[in-house]
Amino acid sequence: QARSTMVSPSKPGKGFRRQSETVLLISEDCFKCTDEKGEKGPLPPSGTSVGLTVTTIVVALFAIEHIVRHIIATYFQHLSTSLEVEQNRQILARHIGVDTFSCIIVACWGISNMSSISELLRHVLGLPSNISSGAAPFKPDDIDSRLYTYRPCAFRILLFFLAYQIKNLYDTIVWADGPEFIFHHILASATAVAAMHSSVGHYYCIFFMGISETSTGILCLLANFDEHHGVIGLEQDFPLTRLVVAAFFVVSFIAIRVIVWPIYARWFWMDVSKAIKRNSETDTPLKKKLLRCTSMTCAGLSALQVLWLGEIFRLGYAELQKSI
Repeated sequence: QARSTMVSPSKPGKGFRRQSETVLLISEDCFKCTDEKGEKGPLPPSGTSVGLTVTTIVVALFAIEHIVRHIIATYFQHLSTSLEVEQNRQILARHIGVDTFSCIIVACWGISNMSSISELLRHVLGLPSNISSGAAPFKPDDIDSRLYTYRPCAFRILLFFLAYQIKNLYDTIVWADGPEFIFHHILASATAVAAMHSSVGHYYCIFFMGISETSTGILCLLANFDEHHGVIGLEQDFPLTRLVVAAFFVVSFIAIRVIVWPIYARWFWMDVSKAIKRNSETDTPLKKKLLRCTSMTCAGLSALQVLWLGEIFRLGYAELQKSI
């Protein structure tokens, strides 16, 4: 079973399930469990429930991909000669029905729980606390709350994120995307599993594996127009659509990954550094190892943001040169 590493479990609320129950985890309430005596909670759901739900989501993503491909063939094939090719319809179905859909799901769940992590952003920007949102005032020294507290909303995001990475790994192998993509999906899956199993970093998972995926979802739509990863000829048939999607991607990328990302990444590294250096019973050797690994992963991804920003400017300049 998944374990909880909450510093001080609170009294469970009304209607919490027993952790040992096997259920399909659909709503966020399903992720609020108690021990057998009903005394401690919220605790994460059982490993059996997690496995059942992940399997169901993966199967559902296969089904959604098939449905999207059928819809394109039935209702949109006449719009472009590119869509008359079955392989092109498969590419669109993958990018829309699996990639964009999955990213938007976790992004929406992250955004819906933004209030639980927005106080950090307000603190950094020098804004007053938003007490009306129900969020607790930000406490810079409360690293246990940010690093070790089990959060049902974060576990829900991580679970769907894991299922998506499993499907994505399968697609990457089938479509021969390349070893770097295989490595990314395996690393992302391992990170999600570690966070689910240990409850480490749930506070930050809401942003990094939830909200930040907004720009990724839009990028997956934009990928359809790429001549290497998308459908050849689609850019010529729908130039305005491509331009609009590209504009939304640039705005979302800069807002989320260039401006907000560094703020949460910096505080995550600061919290990890303090946790590793201090002598506390809460910081077990296993937790410190997980923190070091996730910190390095975050550093690598943060470096990629800089490279991707440079690529955006390069492509934007190339597009501008074409229009002149």
